[in-house]
Amino acid sequence: MDNNSAPADVELYLQYYDLKRDPAEKDLLPVPLFSLVTLCALKQAGLTKETTSSRHFTQPSSGKGNLTIKLIPIHPIHEENHVDLAAEPKPDQEFLQKPNEYFINLENVRQLFHDCVLLQKAQSFELEPQVAACVFPAVFVPQQNLCITGLCSLLRYIVGKFCPETHQTLLGHQNNCLSAPAEVSTWTKFCEIDLPRAIEREKQATAEGSGDVESSNEIPYELAQFEIHLRQPVKIHNIRKRMQQEQQASSSSENETNGRNVSVDKNGREVDPILAFAKTQHLYAEGPDFLLSDLILYPLYSLIMHRFSKENMMNLLPKTMLWYDRVSSLYKKSCEEIIGQKLSLDGLRIQVITRTWPKNDVPDQSLYKNDKNRINPASRLFTKQPDIDRAMSLVKEAKIEVLQAMPFDYTSAKIDWNALPELVHPLGGQLPPERLDKKCQQLENLTAAVKAMARPGQVIVDFCSGGGHLAIVLAYLLPEAIVYLVENKQESLMRAVHRVQSLGLSNCRFYQGNMDYFKGRFDIGVSLHACGVATDLVIQACIRNGASFVSCPCCYGSLQKCHMLSYPRSNLFAPIDFKDYLVLGHTADQWHGSSNGGKCQEKEAQGRFAMNIIDTDRATMALETGRYSRVELCQLFPPSCTPKNNLIIGYRKE
Repeated sequence: MDNNSAPADVELYLQYYDLKRDPAEKDLLPVPLFSLVTLCALKQAGLTKETTSSRHFTQPSSGKGNLTIKLIPIHPIHEENHVDLAAEPKPDQEFLQKPNEYFINLENVRQLFHDCVLLQKAQSFELEPQVAACVFPAVFVPQQNLCITGLCSLLRYIVGKFCPETHQTLLGHQNNCLSAPAEVSTWTKFCEIDLPRAIEREKQATAEGSGDVESSNEIPYELAQFEIHLRQPVKIHNIRKRMQQEQQASSSSENETNGRNVSVDKNGREVDPILAFAKTQHLYAEGPDFLLSDLILYPLYSLIMHRFSKENMMNLLPKTMLWYDRVSSLYKKSCEEIIGQKLSLDGLRIQVITRTWPKNDVPDQSLYKNDKNRINPASRLFTKQPDIDRAMSLVKEAKIEVLQAMPFDYTSAKIDWNALPELVHPLGGQLPPERLDKKCQQLENLTAAVKAMARPGQVIVDFCSGGGHLAIVLAYLLPEAIVYLVENKQESLMRAVHRVQSLGLSNCRFYQGNMDYFKGRFDIGVSLHACGVATDLVIQACIRNGASFVSCPCCYGSLQKCHMLSYPRSNLFAPIDFKDYLVLGHTADQWHGSSNGGKCQEKEAQGRFAMNIIDTDRATMALETGRYSRVELCQLFPPSCTPKNNLIIGYRKE
């Protein structure tokens, strides 16, 4: 049996607080919020010792191994220990003076896993460097050198691999529930970041004995968002079929208008029957079906419901209360078995204060919609020439010297592709044949830049690695380096895993998750066509590590402010308004390297100049940190290998 089909054992790493505990409560273990939510969700998803032990699988070819949970100690005041404390998620550092404690019933947790290992602080233990580089909770598959980080990603992985077939529906239609990363999905960000942050704020207020956090009696903004989300009509792939199956009348009567069925509301106005039906189907977080998102959200709500009077909440959050009661009938028992007694509703004696709706405007829209602060990069607002001229003039008025991308000479390090194994070649990564030549040229440029700065034993990280085209070439040509592949798309990353295992390369490590969930130390960061904001996240990660970087940007028009960074990036560009900055980004995407003279050639020159402006901002920001001896802006050779052919190279100070 080869490595790809052999059963793979899996380790789930959760944290607990290393505190002195009352002997009478030896089974109650204090944990961070995400540890509690993870265990509640897995309990409801049908996880048991039987489903997590390979001896219970009759077919070894199933690829299922054992699932072991390893609980690792941390200290609330962040004392040094063998765990990489920098990897601990700190979503509320600006609000929380100390971390909140939650409790789990350890004996009940043991019943979910093939084995449960409670690592003690007094013990001498070292986490695998690859595991220590993760934000917890995290999954580690030793056989594949694969780590999965981020609450949504690791739950999706464990549910898909270890939970009974009867519970696979939790992953939704085509297993798409919470599949998009928080970097791009408002909904995933809400479940994984925004609501947990709100819960932590509320719990902190409880611990301090105060009535609220934000000097008012308003409910958390995120609770209002979810209430409005539940008011929206659902959007699901088979809404018409569901309506027909349930034969549900949408309103008071049906008439025939213009040859199609319509409904009328109580005021006699015509209503699309599908829309009317959709408004009745937001029974759970994402629609009519109980999904993984409900498993994440319900424990979070259960931790703060005792802070509000039911009457008050029914007035403010009627849809949420109906959802909460509906999910409670399915999920409450599982949560009670995991959550320690100290978290029961009457366990905390606090004064219940009447709460009010947030004063800040809460958009009347689903959480599937883009954040109101995000601007559609396809908007024609940014294609008007007067807007472009204005943005360009602002750069000139600020006396910003725009760097010109100089041709990058990689000829001395040209790769003999015919001499490489087929799986190292991009063709081995299922790249379409018509793209091979240009992809090889792109890889030669970046590989040459990395080889010129790499030293034996260094760690190289390929961010947004996709199927591993760049990382695998680097790992093969630099066998003494350790190459990490960081990618949030499971399908793409697994293609890279299979290529590496088939090649027998031992110097590759894999991370599935958002870039900010990777906290490992490294020497060189690389990215090839990391889309939009991803390029800036790559450079930001390199700056934090004091690492050199080689980055080829893409999708300039997709730049957006997010919870991790803002634009412009440098102090030099501070006079440029964000809206004008986006005009420049969109201008950079207006040409595609196929000009045939005339106006097209002018558009190409304008687009190239806009690319250089944005990348000058990036290079300047890196230099302003004082961590780099120089930052160069180059152009891939030949330029025709891709329209987005700028290459930013940062050399760290030694």
